[in-house]
Amino acid sequence: MTELAEDAVESGMTIGVTTQVLYSNRAQELAKRVELDDMLLETDSPFLYRGDRNEPLNVIESAEKIADLKQVEREKVVEKTTRNARNIFHES
Repeated sequence: MTELAEDAVESGMTIGVTTQVLYSNRAQELAKRVELDDMLLETDSPFLYRGDRNEPLNVIESAEKIADLKQVEREKVVEKTTRNARNIFHES
């Protein structure tokens, strides 16, 4: 994890992982190191890393990639990152 990301997590912030995790080695390394309890998924719409059109539905692909990188089930990634988003927006 980068020093900036470490400082952010230590300060109680959550790290947003975009769909760049599908293509970027740097984003993949970050996703490997950030705990799921400290992670959100986002699209960074409207553009994908390689210029293709991005849509909110693409977070499912990100969740699959992160699950693969962390060697956990996709549902665990979805569950934890959804809970994190709800906590940020104070929803139950």
